[in-house]
Amino acid sequence: MRTPAGTRARNLAAALETERELIEPHLARLASFQDNPFVALNTAFLADGAFVYIPRRTVVEQVLHLVFLSSARGEASVSYPRNLIVVGDDSQANIVESYGGL
Repeated sequence: MRTPAGTRARNLAAALETERELIEPHLARLASFQDNPFVALNTAFLADGAFVYIPRRTVVEQVLHLVFLSSARGEASVSYPRNLIVVGDDSQANIVESYGGL
């Protein structure tokens, strides 16, 4: 799939290593964990998720589909993916998130 120049979509853990300047102004600054127990759980157990960055004045024509699959491997498990989607001024995108278990 071709995306417009400057658009990025990758896993959050890798992006934290290589694109910290795009992430730091936004991660853990928009949702208060003090007021929402689900945000608190997500923040406490943050390991990975998705990072999508769309520069200003960019239109992404295709639907971006983020798919998350979990596998318990025979034991109880839980996951808390953290997704950071940054869309610049005057930009447009359609993003769908799907979650499933094996």
